[in-house]
Amino acid sequence: MRILHVTHEFPAAGRSCGGTGRYVEALARAQRELGHTPAVLTCDPDPARPHARLARDRTAEGIPVHSVAVNRYDAPEQLYRREDLRGPLQEVLGSAAWDLVHIHHFQGLTGTVAEIARERGLRYGVTLHDFATLCVRAHMIDYAWQTYDCARMGYGRDDCVRCLQACHFPGCRLTPAVRQTLAAYLENRRRYFAEILAAAAWVTAPSRFVKAVCERGFGPQGPRIRVEPLGLEPAPPPPDKSGLPWITFGYLGSIDRRKGIELLLRAFRDLPYPLHIWGRDPREPALAEYAATRPNLTYHGPYRAPDDLADIFARIHVCVIPSLSEAFGITLRESLAHHVPVIASDWSGLAEGVEPGRTGLLFEVGDEASLRDALIHAASHPEEVRAMADRAARSVLSLEEHARRLLALTVRS
Repeated sequence: MRILHVTHEFPAAGRSCGGTGRYVEALARAQRELGHTPAVLTCDPDPARPHARLARDRTAEGIPVHSVAVNRYDAPEQLYRREDLRGPLQEVLGSAAWDLVHIHHFQGLTGTVAEIARERGLRYGVTLHDFATLCVRAHMIDYAWQTYDCARMGYGRDDCVRCLQACHFPGCRLTPAVRQTLAAYLENRRRYFAEILAAAAWVTAPSRFVKAVCERGFGPQGPRIRVEPLGLEPAPPPPDKSGLPWITFGYLGSIDRRKGIELLLRAFRDLPYPLHIWGRDPREPALAEYAATRPNLTYHGPYRAPDDLADIFARIHVCVIPSLSEAFGITLRESLAHHVPVIASDWSGLAEGVEPGRTGLLFEVGDEASLRDALIHAASHPEEVRAMADRAARSVLSLEEHARRLLALTVRS
């Protein structure tokens, strides 16, 4: 089967890459090992490249990578639909007899990929890794209102209009006429993606949380979504940690409010346990300077995933994931795959990845006291934590099994 993966980020394209890009790379490798022929279509925001220029490369495993330069926005509609990219997109989609176009994200290349696939009679499937089809910020977090979690606390048209204005049109004053224009923009955007998802061969979500939020957002006429948790590659056997101070906690991921880093630092203010943090700090050197004042806090700076993961998880007993919201939680599953139990928020896709008391602990999302209690409980129960570590990896779906499920889904659709 010839499969074209479409994503907004990809490691082999030379960009810093989050969980979705790493997952797509691993999935393509797994499909290749199963005898299929995957390729990748992604975007590149490099301003040095001419806009809409197509480049071709290959991964170390020989998987073809098609990269389109996207570094100019001339109209609001281009945030979700790009007629100016039709040339290179048509070239890629017409370059092979694709059996499936698997769209992982509409950011960058936008829904125009799906339009062209339909025009050419190509089947496409969509994995909703986040809420980009409903939310202009993709994560349904409104940073202007104290990191307001829209999915948990409720949201409406006026909230989305205000957030859209703050995010993309900060120079526009919210007059009644502007509100009406932005509301129409959001409705047109929602309808556009509803039509794209309705025409897909299948639509999957990595968690029940994503499925529920998207089905509520699109309404009764929206897409039928199937829950398919993402798979992970196998991790090495757990190393001997007898030389580590009991107990050593770790955090890895983006250093931003949505990920709950400020909550974590507050909860650790007067706790004696070692905490190691890995991640890029956009306010550098803010976190490094703060860590220098805390004897139990070590900030290691950015890390490379998946290359550095085995070394990172070998240095901690428990991984703390205090995010306000996660569609799935790749880092949580990576931790479990490396035999490291987690302490995670009890909301969103994170809660679905933890068996409380068996593979980790949950605390009340956003609550400092609840997180602190969970940290103290883990530190006070070493045998319980070690038993969690023994069970952790068995709770993660293998990437090979996940790849087989997607292929079976494609054959049945």
